[in-house]
Amino acid sequence: MLLGAHESVAGGLERAFEHAAVHGGEALQIFTKNSNQWREPPLEAAAVSAFRAGHGAFEGRPIVAHGSYLLSSPRWRAAIASA
Repeated sequence: MLLGAHESVAGGLERAFEHAAVHGGEALQIFTKNSNQWREPPLEAAAVSAFRAGHGAFEGRPIVAHGSYLLSSPRWRAAIASA
């Protein structure tokens, strides 16, 4: 069994690998986007390259993507909300 944690991506997505390594993580979970807002700027090529390099340095260990907590609530549609 692998042990990992939700790690911060503050300063860039690639920083999550550094945080996981410091904490002895064998796996990593990150949010797919900022959990406090709907809009998110597109990823730039440099950020994608840095993330891939970080994953390589993390020796290709598993990454789990966690979706945003901002959900589209069906409350306004009574048929869905009561189902």
